[in-house]
Amino acid sequence: MSDILHFPGGEREGDAPSAAFNAGEQDPHAQAFRDMEPEVRDMLRMAEITTGLVGEAMLDPFDRDKAGRATLMAELTVKFAAEMCSRYYRRYKGQRCD
Repeated sequence: MSDILHFPGGEREGDAPSAAFNAGEQDPHAQAFRDMEPEVRDMLRMAEITTGLVGEAMLDPFDRDKAGRATLMAELTVKFAAEMCSRYYRRYKGQRCD
């Protein structure tokens, strides 16, 4: 009675995640994603700092130092995100990049 309706197209042929899991194999995508956790936290903190700096710069638009710090932090956050993405794809393809 548990299988009342069967919808075709569920799992594709050769796509058996439970068998791979039971055999002790790790999905490279999942492992690469887990390895990113500390970097995601760092990037979140960088984004929070950037938001604060931009907010301060907007309060005083004539303060070039505040605007400069906000711009620099935004650039560093984007650079960090691009590097993190590159490391993720290297990990996903099986290359370690520590």
